[in-house]
Order: sequence, then C-alpha cells, then structure tokens
Amino acid sequence: MRVVDQIPKMEPAALAALRANAMRWIEQGTDRQKREAETILLAIEVEERCRVRAKSEAELGRKAAIAERTRNRGLHDRVVEACRARPLAAWEVEVLRAIAADPGRDSDSLAEAINKGGGGYINLAVGSLCSEREPWLGTAPPAEDGSAPKVYSALLIDFTRHEDASGRVWHGWTLKPAAETALRQLGIL
Repeated sequence: MRVVDQIPKMEPAALAALRANAMRWIEQGTDRQKREAETILLAIEVEERCRVRAKSEAELGRKAAIAERTRNRGLHDRVVEACRARPLAAWEVEVLRAIAADPGRDSDSLAEAINKGGGGYINLAVGSLCSEREPWLGTAPPAEDGSAPKVYSALLIDFTRHEDASGRVWHGWTLKPAAETALRQLGIL
C-alpha cells in the first residue's frame, strides 16, 4: 500500500511527522524522493481540507439541531441548557457577576470593577461567551449602527442608552431578567 493511500487513516500527529519527512525529502532527497514528497504534501493538504470541511459541516449540523430543539423555549430554559452543555469559564462567571452586581453600569466601569483593562474586555468577554452558546441562546441581532454583523452580547444583556450633558453617549449593561434568573438558579450568580 502506498503512503498516499494511508493518509486518510492517519492521526494528526502522524500527518505532521509525514509532512516533516516530505519537507526534508524536498530539501535533501533524490529527484524521485522530491516528486514523491510533492505528491505526499498535496495529499496531506487535500486530506486536511476534507477534515476541516467535514468538521465544519458536522458542526453546522450540530448547531442547527440545537437551535431547532431550543427555538420554542424561553430564554431562561435556553440559558440553563447552554450553561449545562458548555459550562462557563471562571472569567465568564467573573464578568457576569460584575454585571449582575451593579446593573446599568457602562463597560468601562464594569471592567474597572474586576480590574481589567477597559470596556473592550467586557464587550469581548460577553460577546464571545454568547457567540459560543448562540445555538442555545438564539440568533444574535444585527448591530443597529452597522458596526458589526451581530451583537452577541444582546442575547443576554439589555443595553440602556445614556447621554451625558456634554453629549457623550454610553450604554448601561443589565442582564436580561430571564437570563439572570437562570444564572442564579444554576448557582453562577
């Protein structure tokens, strides 16, 4: 059996070793070894693309099944299921607790409360935790101002627009009531 025929059955570590050997043949091998190495490298690339595509298709199917199963449920039940399926990391809990502890604060003051470097941390943290759990939480709404395709944070957060006397606009962050109830029920808050 040729090496190329074995590639679809190889584990990632074996593929990496085979790639390294093929690269060595390209640099130091005979003309025949160089030709074989080029074929091997192409076969590895094709296999890796197939694996990525299969994984992506499987992930899309899994996400679609979750979304279909949870679409008629209320936010409370979706949050509970999402957090059970994908438990929150310590940093996610820390951010959610800060938001729950003082509803209506802006992202900069929330970040300051947990000793993080600015409101971008809060935006990224809540956005990523919601994005990762979007199949359970529902489809994130688009940004009203067109600054982003989706506002993942809006799956769990109610934003209140504020404007101070100088015209500076900021948004207060408050957990949606059903999300807060679910997080309390799970012992997260």
